[in-house]
Amino acid sequence: MSQTLTVHRVALVACTKGKRAERSPAQDLYTGDLFAKARTYAETFDSWGVLSAKHGLVSPGEVIEPYNVVLGNTKTGPPIHAWTDGVIARLLKLHEKRLSDGEKLHLTLLAGQHYRGVLAFLSRRADWCAGVDEPMKHLGIGQQKAWLLAQVPPRSIGADRYEPGRLLL
Repeated sequence: MSQTLTVHRVALVACTKGKRAERSPAQDLYTGDLFAKARTYAETFDSWGVLSAKHGLVSPGEVIEPYNVVLGNTKTGPPIHAWTDGVIARLLKLHEKRLSDGEKLHLTLLAGQHYRGVLAFLSRRADWCAGVDEPMKHLGIGQQKAWLLAQVPPRSIGADRYEPGRLLL
């Protein structure tokens, strides 16, 4: 009798420059439109997290302070390989029980090259990973917003500001 592989779908959303001025849960700290659309899409997955330039992988409800750190900036940001190692360690810790039960993680990276490059490369080679998707890899910002908008029914994306016939880009 063959054993069925159970896969847990995880979306990882990159932080954005625009932030609230006060401590907030990570899911609410970032104010950009791209983050809002990516968050809405990520919420359709089994679980999701925020890729923070300063904090690494952050759970959506984790309260953090606003910061001004840019991943890939050698003056303000952490070295990318060290940052990636921290993200993977946190990911494995957060999903420790599920992984010990034989499940695998399938990652969808909703992030720019600095955030996803090394992370995708290392994850694809790991035994805990069932796959990695980079659906917005070759898209510009406007194209990313349009792609995200197409993934989720319009009423789910800012239902309070949705008007029929109006694109929310």
